[in-house]
Parts: sequence; C-alpha cells; structure tokens
Amino acid sequence: SVLQPAKEVAVPEKKETPQEQPKQQAFIEPEPDDIVTDTAEIIREPKQKRIFSHKHYYQTRIGIRAGVGYSVIGNLGALVEDGAIRPRYTMEESGALIPSIGVFALWRHDRLGVELAADYTWLSSTLKEHKQIGNIDEKTVFRYHVIMPQVAARLYLLSDLYMGAGVGMSIPLNPGGIDFSSNRAAMFASVDELTQEHLRETLRARLHVIPLLKIGYSSFKNGIEASLQYGYGFMDLIKTNENPYGYHKATNNSHLLLLTVGYTIPLTKQK
Repeated sequence: SVLQPAKEVAVPEKKETPQEQPKQQAFIEPEPDDIVTDTAEIIREPKQKRIFSHKHYYQTRIGIRAGVGYSVIGNLGALVEDGAIRPRYTMEESGALIPSIGVFALWRHDRLGVELAADYTWLSSTLKEHKQIGNIDEKTVFRYHVIMPQVAARLYLLSDLYMGAGVGMSIPLNPGGIDFSSNRAAMFASVDELTQEHLRETLRARLHVIPLLKIGYSSFKNGIEASLQYGYGFMDLIKTNENPYGYHKATNNSHLLLLTVGYTIPLTKQK
C-alpha cells in the first residue's frame, strides 16, 4: 500500500475578546472664575443690630390733682422771744400735716415737658412754750392758707417716669393766720385774746418764693399722674412789723413736701 500524506484539518482560530476597561468618570476642572464652596464651612451673615427707640410724643393735657404733705416754718421761737435774755422757758417747734389740691396744664414733646400749675395748700407749724414762772404752757399755731402758682420743667427718663425742677410762689390768703392759746385760768382768757391780736398784727405772712424739685409718674396712655415734690422757701415767710410787744425780726424759711395724685385729659395729641 502506498502511504498517502495526511490531510491537514483546519482548526478554527479563537479570537481573543478584548477586555473591557472600566469606564472613567469625567473630571471637570474648575475654571479660575468658578467659586468652590466647602460645605463643611457655614458662612453666617452678621445679625442686624437692634435699635432701641422711645415713643415720640407731642401732647398738651390739663388735669386736677390732690394729696397730702408736710410743712415746716423754721425759727419761730426767735420771732416771739429774745434769746439775749437768760431764758426762763423752754420751746418746742414742730411741723404740720397739710392738704393740697390743684389744677395744672402739661405740655410734652418727646422727653421734655413743661408744667403750669396752681395749688391750694397750707404753710404751717406749731410753737409750744413752757414758762417756768407761773408754770404756764402756751401754744401758737401758724397756719397760712396759700395759693401757689408754679412753673416747672420735666425730663422724662423713661416713657412715663420723670424728674423736674421749677419755681413756685406762695400767695397768703390770710396773712395773720396765727392762733394762740394757753392753760391760763378762764378769768385770764382776755389775756390770750389780746396776745393773739398782737401776734396777728405784728407777724404777717408775705409773698414767698419757693424753688421746687420733683419726681413723678405721668402716663399719657391712661392719664394718671403721681408726684413727690419738695420746696424750700429761701426767703422769709413772716415779716415782723415794728411793735412794742417784744416780737423780733428773724430768719424764717419754710420747707414743703407734697405727695399728690391726679388725672389728666388730652387737649391735643400727635405721635
């Protein structure tokens, strides 16, 4: 047999499958003009400052007020006795509780105010004297009914609270407002009456200038007013006329403390 050459058998070639490479995420470089914000940092805008302001007022009001007070007239003993002579007596001076009632007008612009007022009150004190000779007790009451016009400026520190200063003038309605009494026997009552006449004739109240200081509450919402007022009369309240009775000229200032409450109604109002 004849050997034949072997036939070549075609073997299909395996095509290599290309491996897929992982997709890369596109990276976009920031442009120079872009702003990169770090979310870890929080940028807070500055808080706006709160501005405190008070209410603006422009108002005129009228009102009425009433209250009580305490009055002192100083150095009364020097008017009725001569201290140059060795005293055979003892004296005691004291003030007095007094009433007060008045009307007033009030003008206010923001924190400034002006008050015009006229009050009725007393300027009063009592002098008690004990005379060793005869063991006599004498009591002299000085009580002057006065009308006191005044003008004062106000500065409102808060919305309704204020401080004020001004000047008043007391006009006595009874310049001879003196009452005298003693523990003498009834048969000597005429002596007391004569002494009282001499006192009223000689010691006379006159116009009296009184600088004033006050603090108070003034509500333009409900109209309520309250104030504490102090006045010092630096002039002599009592004038001593020439006399043969042994009464003397002496300095006699006054002190006046008033606590009043009142109510006002508006005439004009603008906010």
